[in-house]
Amino acid sequence: MKLVLLISLSIALAVISQPAHATDADDTTITIGAKNPGVTPFISQVTLTTSNSAVIKSIQFTIAPKPGSVTRPLSGTYSADYLSARGDLQSSGVIFLPVYGLYDGYNNTVTFTYNFVDGSSKQAITTIATAPFDDPCGYETPTVLQARTTDKTLSYDYMMVKERCDDYSPAILDTDGALRWVGTGFISDISATLYQNSVFIASGTSLFRIDLDGTVTFLHDYSDIGVTYIHHNIDRGKYGLILDVDTTSYLESTNLEVDTNGNVLKEWSMAAIISAAMTAGGDDPNQFVYSTPTDWFHNNSACYDRADDSLIISSRENFVICLDYETNEIKWILGDTTKKWFEFPSLAKFALTLAPNSLPPVGQHAVSLTFDENLLLYDNGEDSFIERPVGVQRTYSTPRKYELNLATKTATEVWNYEMNQ
Repeated sequence: MKLVLLISLSIALAVISQPAHATDADDTTITIGAKNPGVTPFISQVTLTTSNSAVIKSIQFTIAPKPGSVTRPLSGTYSADYLSARGDLQSSGVIFLPVYGLYDGYNNTVTFTYNFVDGSSKQAITTIATAPFDDPCGYETPTVLQARTTDKTLSYDYMMVKERCDDYSPAILDTDGALRWVGTGFISDISATLYQNSVFIASGTSLFRIDLDGTVTFLHDYSDIGVTYIHHNIDRGKYGLILDVDTTSYLESTNLEVDTNGNVLKEWSMAAIISAAMTAGGDDPNQFVYSTPTDWFHNNSACYDRADDSLIISSRENFVICLDYETNEIKWILGDTTKKWFEFPSLAKFALTLAPNSLPPVGQHAVSLTFDENLLLYDNGEDSFIERPVGVQRTYSTPRKYELNLATKTATEVWNYEMNQ
């Protein structure tokens, strides 16, 4: 019995005296070096030097909000694979790390979090000084109609503003109103969106990608398939991005879905789709659908609905229309029934009935779906410009949200923000 106890005690002492295994975080040194200004004051290229680049899994930067800010910190994470593919993580131990979203004209406090392949991590804090931004667009001097409160429960902290402003389009501001990023493509166009951590922006018939580090990449010129202009919105589709385009045949009534390399995945010709539906229903599409240069449809936005695999498209002239994504068949139409489209039985049969105290959208833009599957849009209040009868004309505009019951074919307006019209 005594022998067993002595052996157990000696084993326990050996375990206690053995040093703990060091982690990658313990063994790896990372030094912060030069902080070179990027293409705009909102971007900095930070040079890091590591003793072992092979053990790095990812690097995150986090920018501390200014004192008094009610926004959450802006941050970005680069995987080692991403940095290596760009040549920014080198076997020599040199790392080039773009930091974007900095305040201009300010000493930014930035925290780097180094994550290692063994699951360990460590942090370092530095200061990045930026030059003031020469703002020709008025982004930094807004007219405040309603100031944000100090309540921090707002669900978002950053927003992209599309603008035809000189060469700095689009822009990203935080909800304090501070400018945090501007486009570096020297493209002035409102057709833009943020998707998969890059800005996609159109110019004429071409599509470009602007990475948040300021890198600009030309993707595709769609004049090769008869596109004459990319207009209005770039929206999220089922597999990629949806472009609103003019073609040599029809004005503002064609949509393209493209991938992040600019390759065309699918095309919707509303002229062909609506003409087919009208013909099948016994109506003459030549009384409603017109070739270029007549702006009979005026498409300005679209959104994909994953809930039922459909595409919702805004026609400012007429209505909001929903198509089956795969078959292109019309599923429903929401709009002002005093407009011309409702005079055709082939189209009227798809109309949703508005519930009491619900107004139809007229001249709408910016259709989207909310998290609870309601239809959100901006009701401009404009009647038809081309079609007759022109329908309702309002003296104000407002966002509206509709709850759709497709079983009963009804639409109920559940929210608006008229601001006393």
